Amino acid sequence: MSDDTSLSLADALHEWAQGQEDRLAYATVDHERAARTGFPEVIFCPGKSDRQIAEIAKSLSERAPVVMATRATASAFDAVRARLPGAVFHEDA
Repeated sequence: MSDDTSLSLADALHEWAQGQEDRLAYATVDHERAARTGFPEVIFCPGKSDRQIAEIAKSLSERAPVVMATRATASAFDAVRARLPGAVFHEDA
């Protein structure tokens, strides 16, 4: 007898994995990177627009207490701060 609400293990794993990522048009945000590798997802800013960086930062902040971006410009920080008012910019970092 088949239960319509049951999933195969492969289907369940696929659905779980899909919930661990946000697929934006320009980036895939890996929310489980820290659990899997011991180090969280970091935004590599070169090549991304300020708006894209801000959207990725917002996505990460919804599931993680800390968001880091590398090689960010002051204008990228301004875009991030517009979405995340508590953001801090370390110009020398």
